[in-house]
Amino acid sequence: MTATMPLAKLRDEADPDSALYRLWLDETPAATQEWIEKYLTVANERGQIVKMKLFPQQIKMLYDETGRDITIKGRQTRASTLKLARRLRRFVTGQVWGANCLVAADTDPTTAIFREKIQHWIQDLKRHDLVVNISLDNADEMVIKEFQNRFVWGSGEQKVLGRGYAIQE
Repeated sequence: MTATMPLAKLRDEADPDSALYRLWLDETPAATQEWIEKYLTVANERGQIVKMKLFPQQIKMLYDETGRDITIKGRQTRASTLKLARRLRRFVTGQVWGANCLVAADTDPTTAIFREKIQHWIQDLKRHDLVVNISLDNADEMVIKEFQNRFVWGSGEQKVLGRGYAIQE
């Protein structure tokens, strides 16, 4: 794409038989993996920003998910990164509309790291000429304008966490 294209327009104009449609709207694990690895970047062990390449444990989680999963998260399984990347994809492609995703960690600084990761990925999409319009972005929530999907930020340090929201994602 040579010009900036709003995500809603991309969604509406994609030919259902095209590779672009598959990449953006197909909800299969293979299409999700391809989207993540094409558009998103992460810091490697040396702190360098590199294209995100799913690790074997992330691929297993992605392909074996049943929808009724409980992820017991050990250190360095990278489960949080995969789950955030999948939610971002669903939220910016219009696979869901008006959904709420509660992102909570044990501490406020850890939650802030997750928030920064989403902001970083939104910039990754912008570098691919895909604009994500944010209508609200603060310490408590981020709303993706086109589809009214909302990330709600919280932590175990808060007395009230996600109160008043129906969390779908």
